[in-house]
Amino acid sequence: MEATGFRPVLAINDQGLVLGVIADGSWAVGGDSLLIGSARERTRLRSLLPLLERPFREVEAAVAQRISGQPGPPWSELLTMALRWPTEYWADRALDWIEGGYADHELSGVLDEAGQMPTRSQRFRHRDLRERLSQAIRATQPTAGPPGTSPNKFGRRPTNHTACDRTPSGLARRTVIGFLRVPLPWRGDRPPGA
Repeated sequence: MEATGFRPVLAINDQGLVLGVIADGSWAVGGDSLLIGSARERTRLRSLLPLLERPFREVEAAVAQRISGQPGPPWSELLTMALRWPTEYWADRALDWIEGGYADHELSGVLDEAGQMPTRSQRFRHRDLRERLSQAIRATQPTAGPPGTSPNKFGRRPTNHTACDRTPSGLARRTVIGFLRVPLPWRGDRPPGA
């Protein structure tokens, strides 16, 4: 493997499959029985799925320890593939990573799509909705507050969460989570039951 400029970064499984970097700085997957190739190819991306069985923070720390100053591995593509997987196992593991700290606003559409799949369980749909709502909360919270206020332990400043969305029909749509009011998305131009 060293002859091609492949530098191993993270062991994927016990059978010798490894995620690494090649000479041009792109991510690659290699091993004893698999030729080295781009980690973004579908077949090689599929071989990264076992990484989702480990906690995100652990995998990210292992990668950061070995590599610095270059683009990260194709985690977004991996999570997209896992969320669209026909069975629920890999989609659950992808949600574990997202709940464990992986943040990518581009995954919100994939999360919505995964939550609408008819093969998903109610438990998965609830986890998916909870994650989409928490992403909406994070996206709407400003980082600066009124003068004289200080950030809380999450780095956010207190805000007034009483504003609500107006639909084309003029009805307000919102829900309360704890003490926060968050707009609830729905499809179509009319709210359910209207």
